[in-house]
Order: sequence, then structure tokens, then C-alpha cells
Amino acid sequence: MRLTKTEMFTMLSLVAPYFFALLFFRHTDIFTFLGLIGFCALFIIGCLIILLLTKQTKFRKLYYFIATAISVTIFLTCRDGLINTADKIFFSIHKSRMTETVVAIEKARQENKQIEIPQLSFAAVDTLESGEVIFTLDGMLDNCVGIAYSKDNTNPGYTNCGRIIEWKKIDDHWYLWYTT
Repeated sequence: MRLTKTEMFTMLSLVAPYFFALLFFRHTDIFTFLGLIGFCALFIIGCLIILLLTKQTKFRKLYYFIATAISVTIFLTCRDGLINTADKIFFSIHKSRMTETVVAIEKARQENKQIEIPQLSFAAVDTLESGEVIFTLDGMLDNCVGIAYSKDNTNPGYTNCGRIIEWKKIDDHWYLWYTT
């Protein structure tokens, strides 16, 4: 059975939210990300309306509605897993640059020198008194998210944004953190 262009667009639109969540969640600001997800929802609805108006088989319409319902339900159910996976993808992309920054800071500490902490285009970089290097990815005031390097693998309990409420290991000595 040959698929029409509308059917192909519909299938692509059903997987588009997953694609955006995995690849763009940490790379864009929240409003852009919500706009992309909203665009996906409108695209799904638009494709379904076109399919319903152009197809005469009544069971085919039911199949498209079921596929949409399943796709949206799975997306909403797997939201936390998608966010965790997006964080790991973001970390793997930027790990080398973050590691270079940590090495420069550690070298300056060993030599007892002060250096200007390099600021990265994707994160603000700070150090804590206890030795952790904090990369703040996003947030405002006391509600932030970021990645931290902890040489001794301990949660410092706070960052420059406030008290840490979540501290998840993503690699050796690397942690994803959230504050309130």
C-alpha cells in the first residue's frame, strides 16, 4: 500500500514532539521549546483534519485517531524520561568544553592562582567554596537547572541559585542539579 503525502506528514508529526524534546530541550529557551511543541500539536491536528476530510474509509479515520491518542499519551507519560535523555544528550555534546573548563579551574587551584573563569555560550560557570564547578544552564532567581562537576562526588546542598532539590548522576563526577 502506497502512502500519500498527508499520511507521511501525519506519521512524521506524531514523532516530531519526541524529536524536539530530545534534541532541543536544553538548547533553546522555554518559550521557543513550548512553541515547537505547540507547533507539533497544531501540525498533528491539521494533518488529522486533512486525512478525515479526504479519506472515505470509516475504519481508517478511527485508526488515525487511535494512533494520535497513543502518541500523545506516550509523550505525556514519558515526559520525565525524555527530559532525562535530553539532558544526557546535551551533556554528551558539551562534555569536552565543560571538562576543559574544569581542568583550567583545577590547575589554577593547584597553582594557587586566580583566573577569570571562562564563560561558555551555553552556560554560566561558577565555583563553590567546597570545590564544585557549577554550570548553570537555565533558570531565574532561585529556580535553576544545571550540570555540576564534583571531584569527591558529594552534593554541596546549594548552588549560586539556591538550595539543590535534585542531584542526579549523569557520568563520573558529573551531576545534573535543580534548585527551588
